[in-house]
Amino acid sequence: MTSDLLPGQLEALFAGGILYHIERAGECQVSFYQVQKAIQDGDVAVHYLVKSRVTTKYVTYLKPACEVHMLAEALEDMSNKARKQKEILAHFVDQPDEIELNDILKMFGTTRSTINALLDKGLLASFKKEVYRNPYDDNAFEQTTALELTQQQQEVIEPIKEDIKENRHDVFLLHGVTGSGKTEIYLQAIQDVIDKGEEAIVLVPEISLTPQMVKRFKGRFGSNVAVLHSALSYGEKYDEWRRVHRKEVQVVVGARSAVFAPFENLGIIIIDEEHENSYKQEDQPRYHARDAAIHRGEYHQCPVLLGSATPTLESYARAQKGVYKLGTLTKRTNEKAMPEVDIVDMRQELHAGNRSMFSRSLKENMEQRINRGEQVVLLLNRRGYSTFVMCRECGHVKECPAL
Repeated sequence: MTSDLLPGQLEALFAGGILYHIERAGECQVSFYQVQKAIQDGDVAVHYLVKSRVTTKYVTYLKPACEVHMLAEALEDMSNKARKQKEILAHFVDQPDEIELNDILKMFGTTRSTINALLDKGLLASFKKEVYRNPYDDNAFEQTTALELTQQQQEVIEPIKEDIKENRHDVFLLHGVTGSGKTEIYLQAIQDVIDKGEEAIVLVPEISLTPQMVKRFKGRFGSNVAVLHSALSYGEKYDEWRRVHRKEVQVVVGARSAVFAPFENLGIIIIDEEHENSYKQEDQPRYHARDAAIHRGEYHQCPVLLGSATPTLESYARAQKGVYKLGTLTKRTNEKAMPEVDIVDMRQELHAGNRSMFSRSLKENMEQRINRGEQVVLLLNRRGYSTFVMCRECGHVKECPAL
C-alpha cells in the first residue's frame, strides 16, 4: 500500500535536496516507498523539528562598563539628588564583580529606572546569562559521610564493588528487611563509581521520590545529582535533563523513565523497591524499567542492583537459580527487633461464628487503640472485586470448567 504525499510534505522531507520539482499541487505523486528508499540511499535528509513551550531560562546580570577608577570619578561628579544611583555605583566601586539585577534591586530597594539611568550613562552594562531552574536548593541539604557498614552489609557490597572495579556485568538482588541499610549500600557503591569517573542511575518508585529520598542522595553527593520525576515543572525537567546531557552530573535519581538518562559511561544501575508495579509502563511505548536497565547494564558492562524487602517472585526465583546474584540482609542496622506479625486464618474465624470481615484479634486491637486516642491504618492488598471464589470451609477454589 502506498501513501500519496502533497508538495508541502515533500518539501519538508526533501530537506537535503528536492528530488521532484513540483509547481502546483497534484502535478506529481510520490509513494512512501520511493521516499523511504531515497532516505536509505542518502539522497534525502530528514530533519526533525520539535516544537515545545519549554525554553531556556535567562537571568539579567549587571557589571561595570568601565574601569573602577572611572566609576569612582563618575561617583564624585554625580549629583547628591541621585542618591540611589550613587549607592549602587559605590557598591560596584567596592565590589566590581557581576551581580544579578534582581539582587541589586532588593539590596538597595530601588526600581529598574535607577538601573536604566546608569546604563544610559555608560557606567554599567547588562547582559543575560543562562541559568538552570533548580527544583531543590542544594545548599539546604546537610552534607553526610559514609557510615560504617555492618558485617552483613560488607558481605553484600563486596561482590558489587568487585564488578564496578572490573567493569563486569552482573545482576544482583539485594533482599533486605526494612531498615537493614540498603540505601547506604547504594550510596557507597555509587561513590566507587564516581571515583572511577563513571555515572550512576538510581530508579525509585514515583511515590518514593519524597524529600527524604532526595535528602539522602543530595546530602551525600550534593549538586552532582539530577532528579527526574513527574512532580517537576516542564522547565525544571528540561533543565535537569540538560544537566545530564551536558555531563554536569554523574548521578540521576528518578522514576522509571530515568533509565533512559543520556549517560555514556555508566558504572551502575540501581532499582530500589524492584517489586513495584510502577516500573512497568502500560502505555506506548510499553517497557519494564527493570528489563531496560538490565539491557543497558549488558551494553555498558556494569552491574545492575535490584533492591527490595519483598522482591518479585520471578526475581527471587532467578536469584535462587543463580541467574541473579543474591545478597541477603536479615538484620536491622540498629539491631532492633522486627515488629510482631500475627497470621489469622479466616476459616477458623468463620467456624467460631465470626462472619465479619475483621478477625476477632484485629477488632479487639483496633478498639484498644481507638479508646486510647491512637490511630489505626488498614492496608488492603488490592481494589475492586474478588478474582476467585473460595470455599471458607475447606479452602477449595472453584475454577471455570472451560479453562
